[in-house]
Amino acid sequence: MALYPGSVRQVADVTPADVVLVDANGAPVFGFNPSRPATATLTQPPVNNVPSVIAASNPARRKLFVVNTSGKVLYLAFAATATTAAYTANVPNGGAWENDADGYTGDVAAILASGSGTIRVTEVA
Repeated sequence: MALYPGSVRQVADVTPADVVLVDANGAPVFGFNPSRPATATLTQPPVNNVPSVIAASNPARRKLFVVNTSGKVLYLAFAATATTAAYTANVPNGGAWENDADGYTGDVAAILASGSGTIRVTEVA
């Protein structure tokens, strides 16, 4: 790996010999785990107009992918329950959603406005 002039800078008490992960603004990113995930769990939970947890709290979660195959709009919440009025994201039929890498690790709930169907969930840990 080649380093070019100006490509390494000191951040706080960190010396240029240390590696610091920074965001797009150059601010240090803390809490990022650079290890590569080794496990992916695939499920096809049923969903309907009653909220249900589709991914239980998991401190080892690195990423969560949800594909809506229900035939209806899916509402997701970073919580133990979701409503069509209080939600984190809505996913159209055929759409997909994913959380930020090394992001939220708590319960994720889902609900449909009406009817029932199934979705595809992949949790990477």
